[in-house]
Amino acid sequence: MLSISVLALVVLFTSWQLVCTNFFLRNLHGRNYFPNFERGKRIKIFRGNPFRAAGKTSPAEQNGNFMGNLPQYKQVYEALRREISSGEFSAGDLLPSEHELCARFSVARPTVRKALDQLVSDGFIFKHQGKGSIVKGAPKGIGILSISGTSAAVGSPNFSTHIILKPELRTWTEAFSFPVEEWERRAGCIYFERLRLLDGVPVFFDITMLPNVGLPRFLNYDLENRSLFDSLRSQYQITVTGGTQQLFAIRADKRLQEYLGVRAGHPILQLNRKIETSRPGFHIYSQVFCATQGYGLIGTF
Repeated sequence: MLSISVLALVVLFTSWQLVCTNFFLRNLHGRNYFPNFERGKRIKIFRGNPFRAAGKTSPAEQNGNFMGNLPQYKQVYEALRREISSGEFSAGDLLPSEHELCARFSVARPTVRKALDQLVSDGFIFKHQGKGSIVKGAPKGIGILSISGTSAAVGSPNFSTHIILKPELRTWTEAFSFPVEEWERRAGCIYFERLRLLDGVPVFFDITMLPNVGLPRFLNYDLENRSLFDSLRSQYQITVTGGTQQLFAIRADKRLQEYLGVRAGHPILQLNRKIETSRPGFHIYSQVFCATQGYGLIGTF
């Protein structure tokens, strides 16, 4: 009985403190500081991303690339790189200050600095003490090594895609020297070929294979002048997260001579890629043949 009485006294004393405090603050400032307590409503608690709860968006979402699986500094890097490549920032322009970039992307200053350092390393900007980050312009290169995809990495309005072979179902035993998982072998692959042109000049020939799993109506999808990565993201919520690349120097055969407009035996760069995605176990396999005279290969992966 004694313990029950003591507990009751503690509860009464605590309740009296809350009532007195609420009354004091309401009369002091002319408002109720505990409205939910008084009306018997629950206080809403946000869980997860505090910026999303506050109505803000991530760097990836702000710039439409939806690469949420990348580190934040890479998301910021890709957003700024794309804006420079597309001409939104021209050579000689001053990028927003670190403080402004932090506010825009809702990230910490070290994250912004790491992204800017990467842009310096890749030749997009240079830093001038007392001024900030100044745009050098997009390096003259083909961005097939970029995680954001070729179309986004090139960033040229004169970049186009011609479909050589529309997507079709095939069986496969290997994927450009990469071993194929048993479930991929059973499912079969979606195979298609594209020719990519810059200013009307063929620069590379691209063969792509996708597992025929979870891609409804892909065979009917028009990839003419469209980014594969963007299409997978927007239509199937599949984003690229990384991968493995193999580089070889070869001589152009008759087919590559025809597509790339080069002479017999012309040196060609062959790139085999196994690309990882946000869908567990789902890989994109591609083989790219590049006629790189006059261009370098750039990008982050």
